[in-house]
Amino acid sequence: MRLRIPHDRNVVADARKGARQAYFPEVGGFVETIVFNRYLMAPGTAIEGPAIAEERESTVVVGPTARAHLDDHWNVIVELA
Repeated sequence: MRLRIPHDRNVVADARKGARQAYFPEVGGFVETIVFNRYLMAPGTAIEGPAIAEERESTVVVGPTARAHLDDHWNVIVELA
């Protein structure tokens, strides 16, 4: 049996916590970076870098030229440009 969770593309707005400056050497300095609550992200959620997804156990940093999405198993998949 496979659990199916509906993909709600609007979950990105709900997961957004705010923004802060983060340092990325590939762009030569600090960049305004959107911060997401990882617990509010669901399968199908897609985000463009620069972004940070925070949870108690870890933090996922998505660089300025990368993108990330959650697969059906709630894994964060980061695609580098």
